Amino acid sequence: MAEAAVTTTSMLETCFDGTYNDESEIRSLMPKVAAGKSWHWWNGSVTGITATKYAARGLPHQKTILRSKPFVVTKYTSIHVNASGGVGGWTKNVAGHTALMHGNTCRHGFMGLALHDVSTGKWLMSKRRSCVGRDDEVLKLDYCQLHDHLGKIVTLYLVDDYPGHWSWIAFKNIVLTGACGTTTGGPQEDQAS
Repeated sequence: MAEAAVTTTSMLETCFDGTYNDESEIRSLMPKVAAGKSWHWWNGSVTGITATKYAARGLPHQKTILRSKPFVVTKYTSIHVNASGGVGGWTKNVAGHTALMHGNTCRHGFMGLALHDVSTGKWLMSKRRSCVGRDDEVLKLDYCQLHDHLGKIVTLYLVDDYPGHWSWIAFKNIVLTGACGTTTGGPQEDQAS
């Protein structure tokens, strides 16, 4: 069961802090397929949510994005995602690009996680694996990296836009911290002194 504490105290304040460890927990945080088809859960030599069925890994497929519910970047926000698989194509960073994707994957395509600015429709930053393999690698967006984006309403994207050898990526779990806040700039502060 997820350690996630999803609470809503007003229309503008929501909290998604928690650890999302399996298919149902990840889908509770990321219920929207923003592009492509439905994601699949692999459970075997590799475990995690992926854009293709295991038998179709490495084959050309539609560009596929899984999108989280919106949350506010606070001074406490950090995102850690365990991933195994490939690294994608020539595109190493999608920051500044419009976060709309359709059509089939391409050889220069990106695979990894990306943070999307809800107000501009652009990706703010992204991370991909450093090398191919079945071993888990933690993709991190930490406090220092997110500092320039404090107060922004964002969504987290899991992206698969790459065909060919090692063209699959499996996201095993997501740890989201400091994703509690309002559009006015952060979490509720403890008023006790």
